[in-house]
Amino acid sequence: MKRKHFLTTGIFILVMIFLSLVLLSTSMFAASNSLSDDFNSLNTNWEKSDGWTNGNPFNCTWRSSNVNFTNGQMNLSITKDSGSVPYAGGEYRTKNFYGYGKYEVSMKPAKNTGIVSSFFTYTGSSDNNPWDEIDIEFWEKTQQECNLTITQMELGVMNIFTN
Repeated sequence: MKRKHFLTTGIFILVMIFLSLVLLSTSMFAASNSLSDDFNSLNTNWEKSDGWTNGNPFNCTWRSSNVNFTNGQMNLSITKDSGSVPYAGGEYRTKNFYGYGKYEVSMKPAKNTGIVSSFFTYTGSSDNNPWDEIDIEFWEKTQQECNLTITQMELGVMNIFTN
């Protein structure tokens, strides 16, 4: 029992150290601008992703036609795709960069098998930057599985799984 407690405490301390390093390094590059959006209509600060795929294992191409605004709400859809992968999804991403701070989302995850609904921060090779990402993902039909992944290439990848 003492060994299990020691191991659990050790893992907790490592997680806290990692998160502290991520927050400290991110705060050094904090953006001075901020953003607030109700996502009730198309906004020029954002763009609909279109025509690129995120590859295996997701097998999805992003289509701008799968991001729509109806009755003051943004709706993202998944459709069958005629391209090189079987499905098309919707992605709405900011054109700007934001650093350390508070990120908040109100969303309803999709309730179907094989779908990942997510909210994430990302910068990487597509932006001519090192890969840094924080993912909050809801998996599958139950909507009861949640995954938090923190990636900072200087420090590696940390997965924190929550059920």
